[in-house]
Amino acid sequence: MQKKKIWKMISNILEWTLLMTALAGGIGIIIPTMFHIVPYIVLSGSMEPEIQAGSIVYIDRNIKAEEIQEKDVVGYCMDNGVKVVHRVIQLDRENHTAVTKGDANQVEDITPVPLEQLEGKAVISIPYIGYGVAWMRSTAGIITIISIAILLFWGTILKRIG
Repeated sequence: MQKKKIWKMISNILEWTLLMTALAGGIGIIIPTMFHIVPYIVLSGSMEPEIQAGSIVYIDRNIKAEEIQEKDVVGYCMDNGVKVVHRVIQLDRENHTAVTKGDANQVEDITPVPLEQLEGKAVISIPYIGYGVAWMRSTAGIITIISIAILLFWGTILKRIG
């Protein structure tokens, strides 16, 4: 009898954890993407204090490169695929480039960013959430989430059998 109560409590906790993870993923990642707003995970402190390491920043892709102004915080993808969130400190519309810099960095970024690489403007950042999202995308996070789902699946089957 005691084992059933313990299993039921563990099962309920796991179900709620999985449900809340799915709900947070849906609200925080899938829904904004439908409106061309993409999340960036900020893992460095280059934009502190405005954007803390571990934040998730939403980049509005509806804002085109020609609408970007100096002092805007933008998201862009470097040639090697790394996504960056930095502030525009100088625009060169004639050469179609932007000079960017992290607020906490002493010097500007080495290479000006072609305006075509700007994915949009930052509209909101949420501190600390990025750490959780990065963990869920890691091998350990994926294994944990799949394990919880499997445990819940087998737990449900065992409840119905027994």
